[in-house]
Amino acid sequence: MAKKRTPYDKPKPTRVKKIKMPPCPDPDLFIAVKRKDGTFFWRRKRGSVTEAVLNPVLAAVAKNKKSTMAAAARVVQALEPFICNRYEDTKYAAYKRNDQRFSGLFTRSILTNGKMDWSFFNGFDINPNCPFEKIMPGNRHQLTMNKNTATVMIPMSDNMVEKLRNRATTHFYFELILISGNPAKENSLRSENDKSDYYAFTPYVRFNVKPQQYCELSIVMPEKKPYILILKVATTEQHYYLGPNHEGLKVIAFG
Repeated sequence: MAKKRTPYDKPKPTRVKKIKMPPCPDPDLFIAVKRKDGTFFWRRKRGSVTEAVLNPVLAAVAKNKKSTMAAAARVVQALEPFICNRYEDTKYAAYKRNDQRFSGLFTRSILTNGKMDWSFFNGFDINPNCPFEKIMPGNRHQLTMNKNTATVMIPMSDNMVEKLRNRATTHFYFELILISGNPAKENSLRSENDKSDYYAFTPYVRFNVKPQQYCELSIVMPEKKPYILILKVATTEQHYYLGPNHEGLKVIAFG
């Protein structure tokens, strides 16, 4: 009588079935492909029957990758003074991958317009951690271009800026940022800004009274230079920054 197996018995050794490879017709033209059942078959290499043609979009991306990444790095450097780009003492950790995001926008402009420009930056959120609409919902700003000056008027109202569930939040402010120049050229980008006062979060009604109060930001525009205008809103603790998750930057105009 055969002995009944118990869970403590050693498992029976399994024999690995050897699968013989079929002979290769031509190692230079064929490649081995494994099926689900473990067997193999030989397939012609890609490009050996008909010439492999790269997708035209991928070819353009590969061709312009070096120049678009260099332009994106220049934009990242120009934005550095206006963003909280440090998190836990690590530089570029907060706004990581912005160089790839900017490079993609420049590549789209090359494919569409035949040159590198700011056309696809309009309405773009600079901060990947916190969209502009998350801090200030609704399109509240009013942009006017008068000769060589850009002016942004923001109608003020109570609770217009979100605290983002941070008890340390005490104030908020706005900032208008101008980046001008050709991103394709080295040492071409210039940046300027206009910053508002710090507005305190108050429990009483302050702005919802007549007459309507506005926050006005203005900046002198460059002559015959491409540019982008960025509106920033951020919350702070007194005058100390709360970090990259508490600021939103959005491109509101380009030229």
